Amino acid sequence: MNKLIKNICDKARDLAVRIDQFMYEYDTYSYWDSLLDTREANVDMIYGSIMEGSTEYEYIVSTLSMIAEDSDSPEDVSGAQTLLSELCEF
Repeated sequence: MNKLIKNICDKARDLAVRIDQFMYEYDTYSYWDSLLDTREANVDMIYGSIMEGSTEYEYIVSTLSMIAEDSDSPEDVSGAQTLLSELCEF
């Protein structure tokens, strides 16, 4: 795998991990209700969504947008906006 593709894959994997962690911290109960099998499986699904732009990708963008617009927590708003900005790079 050439370095450019590896770099893109690494960035997408890192972003997937951070999105997973953000969603866990934002609403732990909803996170556990929607968890696939394990957190690793959840990260894999997010990673695949980022790389393929699938339906799950649209759900992730929609959820982060809702948090950025509706949250009362400045930290949540900032975190969601940062992740959305990084998603736009893919």
